[in-house]
Amino acid sequence: MLPHGYLPYYFYCLILLILFPSILAVIRMSVPKLLLPYHNRIETNFTLEATDGCFLWSSSRPDLVHVDQLYSVTKYGQICSSKANVIAIAKQSIRNSATIYAKDVMTSQTVRCDVIIDKISSLEIVYTTTRLYLEDAPELFKVLAHDHVGSTFSSIDHFPFEWKLLTDNHLTTTGNNKHIIFLIANGP
Repeated sequence: MLPHGYLPYYFYCLILLILFPSILAVIRMSVPKLLLPYHNRIETNFTLEATDGCFLWSSSRPDLVHVDQLYSVTKYGQICSSKANVIAIAKQSIRNSATIYAKDVMTSQTVRCDVIIDKISSLEIVYTTTRLYLEDAPELFKVLAHDHVGSTFSSIDHFPFEWKLLTDNHLTTTGNNKHIIFLIANGP
């Protein structure tokens, strides 16, 4: 049995936990770190999401990274959102960084995401097979971009790519080059 006077304390704590479950909620960002590519004409973006709340979004370096709230609602007299579009707008090609903050309007808890902006050093094309038949269904290619240390960029959306098919005499066989071979089926 509890000593006299402790019952109201536990009773109030229980009521608080029932009425305000978000007090126990652990908020977090969908990704803790972003690597976005620099481009002098194209703004690259990534959609961030913070869980268990409605947030006010801000950037530590608005000259490098802009943040736009998505699907905004009004809660507790403030316009907030659980998602934001992070846009790299750096004007110099040197490696830069900024931090995106999301502050919950109810609990005032803040979570962060570090954003690094750097130049693309290499591209990688990911595919299922190296042999494609021209009569087959289309193959989905995925392009990954890497920085100078091999880290993969979080997004290269809106980057234009020009694809060309080259003949065999345009291909080199030296080094560790991989090629996709297009074949015509000679079936009945």
